Amino acid sequence: MNKNFLIVACLIGVTMTLSACSNVSKEKSADLGNIPDTKVYDELYSNNNIGSCAFTDKSTFEITEKAYISKIRMWYYWKKNETQLPFTLEKDGEEIISGVLMREGCDPYQTRWCEGNYYPKSYFEAGIYNLEVENASLCQNSESDGNGMYQLLGEKIKIEKE
Repeated sequence: MNKNFLIVACLIGVTMTLSACSNVSKEKSADLGNIPDTKVYDELYSNNNIGSCAFTDKSTFEITEKAYISKIRMWYYWKKNETQLPFTLEKDGEEIISGVLMREGCDPYQTRWCEGNYYPKSYFEAGIYNLEVENASLCQNSESDGNGMYQLLGEKIKIEKE
């Protein structure tokens, strides 16, 4: 009886170990766009304002010269337990990023209005960019020309002339 008990215990242990190992390979790696930079960057572009918000699912911004973008910040009205917001970013009609904005930095009085942040930590060429989210809850108003409110942090690239 003890021998059978040991065999069953060993089989259960092997099964649990194999199951745990198989789950490791199935896990997705962390989206690097959700890991903040440790360096503090300047605000490069913004259409933020303190006016009342209506909703949209799109934001268009222009980068006027090549820049390193550390953080894309959107102002978003989050659902009660929502913490991530899928988005796509296009330039010239071509998708360049598909990721999730992370819920961070909420208004202390209107706690469902929070930042939606993504950390591309990438170089962006000059051009027009269109960001679109799944739910039409990005803040926009007449002061932002009906455009979803955004803020881009980073640094402009210094190009040396010959």
